[in-house]
Amino acid sequence: MWFYLAIANSFFSAISVVLTKKLLRHVSATLLTWTVLVLATPIVFLYVLKEGFPAVNGLFYASIIGSVLFYTSGKLIQYRAIRQASLSEVYPLVALGPIVTLVIAALPPLKEQPQILAVAGVLITLSGCYLLNFQSWRQGLLEPFRQLIVNTSARLMLVAILLDSVVTVFDKIAITHTLPVNAVFVLMVENLLTIVLLIPVLQIRESAIMRTLRINWKPLLILGFLEAVTAILGFSAIGGGDVALVLTLFRMKILFVLLFSYLFLGDKPKKQTVVGSLIMAVGVVVIKLYS
Repeated sequence: MWFYLAIANSFFSAISVVLTKKLLRHVSATLLTWTVLVLATPIVFLYVLKEGFPAVNGLFYASIIGSVLFYTSGKLIQYRAIRQASLSEVYPLVALGPIVTLVIAALPPLKEQPQILAVAGVLITLSGCYLLNFQSWRQGLLEPFRQLIVNTSARLMLVAILLDSVVTVFDKIAITHTLPVNAVFVLMVENLLTIVLLIPVLQIRESAIMRTLRINWKPLLILGFLEAVTAILGFSAIGGGDVALVLTLFRMKILFVLLFSYLFLGDKPKKQTVVGSLIMAVGVVVIKLYS
């Protein structure tokens, strides 16, 4: 079940990314993050109310705090990168995340060890990511790595990806320390803490909050609903499968982002972007077959 939950998360998350790209023209990254969480959390709370509240321990709270700090920082950095560049230029880089998560999840306390062929699926996906950033043989095989150094937006996106990879591990630890296991409860607590954490930041940085919200309330409401749906799907998937494999499946949203970005934003992807995305899709199929 976790496989299909992760794919569904990718689809709805891609819609959120495209809508976020449009909203960032009028709403700051901080206000957007805070507002979306405020709108999504009541839906998450209703879901938790239905499932019931679990018992937790000290490691749960430590993991929650780590996740909130890394999530907030990563989300703000990611929004900045998306605002500065086209989606087809920077968003495919999120495929790099699973390799970081794969290494971290293999260490204590998770000690996850996916089957070798499932790991091969992760590596196939990453090879597709490399191709996404490969321009031509004339520039050399190391050109994609050079672009990560010289391209400011790509660097910001890479930092956000690394932070997000660590967040997933924190989430998994928190989920495993709820009894009975309740992934969405973890999501609710993290959302509430993030909302509180961002309030003083908003007070310092924002001067026309109500006016901005009033003008953009319709797309913000849609984005809040999508955030709730994708988060519930995502946390449920993380609770059921190895985090590195789940995170790799989340990267299927790259294909959906490229498609939606082309259809609704006129952001036409390059040929190697399409080929690289298809290679990543093959990697996802391998993960499904051997996990």
